Amino acid sequence: EKQKRDDQTLLLSCGILTNSTYSTDPFTRMLAARIFVSIKDSHIFDYFFFILCRLLKDKDFLVRKTAVICALRLYETEPELFFYENSVPDLLLVIIFRLFI
Repeated sequence: EKQKRDDQTLLLSCGILTNSTYSTDPFTRMLAARIFVSIKDSHIFDYFFFILCRLLKDKDFLVRKTAVICALRLYETEPELFFYENSVPDLLLVIIFRLFI
């Protein structure tokens, strides 16, 4: 019962955070990314990976900077995720490019 409730809470939280990443306020997008990466549940990493790719291409510099930090933290936690479906070259190039902008 408790596990089912925790799963439902996590799913609801992910939905709210996903909506926050589409906010017009850059600060809200940054906070959503930081909260996403701080959730220690491996089930959401696949889900967050594609959101993170979108945030790395955001128009706001601070959102991109936060997304780079989140990508590096995600890599520390789940490095094998970055080798999923040949996405490594694209994502790593975006991260390196964003580091020097």
